[in-house]
Amino acid sequence: MRSFKEYEGREQTYLKHFFLEHYLERVIYNIGSKWKAFTYIDGFSGPWKSDDVDYHDTSFFIASQKLSSAAEGLRKNGKEINIKCLFIEKTRTAFESLKEYTESIDGLEATAINGRFENLIPDIINYIGSSFSFVFIDPTGWTGFSLEKIQPILRLRGEVLINFMYDHINRFIGTTDLSEKSFEDLFGDKKWKARFENLLRNHGDRENAILKLYSDRLKETGNYKYIAFTKILNPKKDRSYFYLINCGKNLKGLLEFREVEQKLFEEQNLVRKSLKHSKQIEESKQSELFGPSETLTKPGLMEEERKVQLAWGKAWLADLINISNTLTMDQILSQALEFPLIWKKDVDNWIFDWASKNHISIQNSTPREKTLKAKHTIKKIKNIND
Repeated sequence: MRSFKEYEGREQTYLKHFFLEHYLERVIYNIGSKWKAFTYIDGFSGPWKSDDVDYHDTSFFIASQKLSSAAEGLRKNGKEINIKCLFIEKTRTAFESLKEYTESIDGLEATAINGRFENLIPDIINYIGSSFSFVFIDPTGWTGFSLEKIQPILRLRGEVLINFMYDHINRFIGTTDLSEKSFEDLFGDKKWKARFENLLRNHGDRENAILKLYSDRLKETGNYKYIAFTKILNPKKDRSYFYLINCGKNLKGLLEFREVEQKLFEEQNLVRKSLKHSKQIEESKQSELFGPSETLTKPGLMEEERKVQLAWGKAWLADLINISNTLTMDQILSQALEFPLIWKKDVDNWIFDWASKNHISIQNSTPREKTLKAKHTIKKIKNIND
């Protein structure tokens, strides 16, 4: 995929594509070991603001290229998998470009449909059939994927990745009667406003309340075991732009999501610091000749947020173990990794540290093991932090 420097003015789109490319690769290789058929659905394909005549900076290009290379990689490992893609776009002009691209794809079964995603759910279900599905819902706002209408998609054996346009939602939520109806569709609940206001009172934070409401509704509507999200910041401002929300039914998917979040975390820091550094140079009209810029060495907003999450997560896990006495690693990870910017390596480090201080014991382990696995059970010996 292209460098972020070729996404000038659309760096947030680059980060979204960066995540999609890396996560989709992990999904297809994991699925390819167990399933014979895989279907990728892009419900809002575009192209919208592509600067490339060959669409290299679009999600449908990135997905089709990644799926093609993954299918070839699986074949070389002796695993045959039938991969097909369905690209959906409502705007006629954009659809014509999408259709032209789709017809040029080699090595994959690819189809383009002109229409509104939420109105094509029966067609999508039929296209997926009995295969494992990965549905990417990437709107330009918060309409067109009513929770009630997409429920059949959420109930499939597969994963759904949603671009939750927080910045837009936060700006308009509850402002007019028209927007209230659109948010009723988004949250799939006529009582969404009362639930939101209750969450706002309890959490005291508007952003967390909005995310909590949508995550809860996704979990309820799709019968999901795991809902995980990761943040994309406004590239040039210290505020949230949108969230990528993953809906899954197994712990493996959650682990993979957090693994890719680590890569996104590093890439997002790099992009934001590079942009700030370039702005600093432009404003000073001269390059910095003596040593690194403070902009490049100073911790970024996401780094500061991760420090807060780690402090909170470690205290939370200590309390959980103190109360529960005995927990499997799966039980611990299934709860800890639903929170953003807490990764498996963090959980492993905390547990090994507590074990070294004789607060806990790690059952079924050997001294040589450096990472914790599902077979391990954590037993409390004495209260952590005593």
